[in-house]
Amino acid sequence: MLRTLIYSEHFEACCAEIEPDAPRLEEALRYPLFAIAEQPESFPEIPGTRLRRVRTNDFPGAPPMLLYFAIENDDECVLVSLEHLPTSPEISFTPDPPAETA
Repeated sequence: MLRTLIYSEHFEACCAEIEPDAPRLEEALRYPLFAIAEQPESFPEIPGTRLRRVRTNDFPGAPPMLLYFAIENDDECVLVSLEHLPTSPEISFTPDPPAETA
């Protein structure tokens, strides 16, 4: 049984804030949202809260993100928040030029 996902106002505001930097946000969230609807208990709880979190991977056109949600009951989950994960800086490596042979 799939649970119904309820988008909180805060979650929708987070999506609107992230979307200019993530033109493929909807596609990047498709699988994580399905996974939440299918098995929300499989995601880790945040101690001291009723929230759980999902980390999305890098996706072309969307940054890695953390999605927070709560299980309301046997039928519903509420999507609470969405935020960018800090991205690591690009590592640039330029090898030394080969030694010239005489």
